[in-house]
Amino acid sequence: MLFQGRMLMENPNGLLMGVSVTRATGKAEREAAGEMIQARAGPCPLTVGVDRAYDTYEFVAAVRALGWSLTLAAAAYNHAAHGQLDG
Repeated sequence: MLFQGRMLMENPNGLLMGVSVTRATGKAEREAAGEMIQARAGPCPLTVGVDRAYDTYEFVAAVRALGWSLTLAAAAYNHAAHGQLDG
């Protein structure tokens, strides 16, 4: 049995905002990220930076439903081929 750990970081100051450990599956990272983002949902929508592994319809739709936007962290990414993310 394999496990993965992940952290949700606040960007300007590098503060730890959330931690999650789950069983390693093909969707565990996105599911845990969605749960950590939902736990941080509040009156002020925020932007979350992600890599190309998060460019799935389900994840993007769930984050947008919370009023958040997503931005892609990788510079060398072809948006024409994978257009779910905001920027």
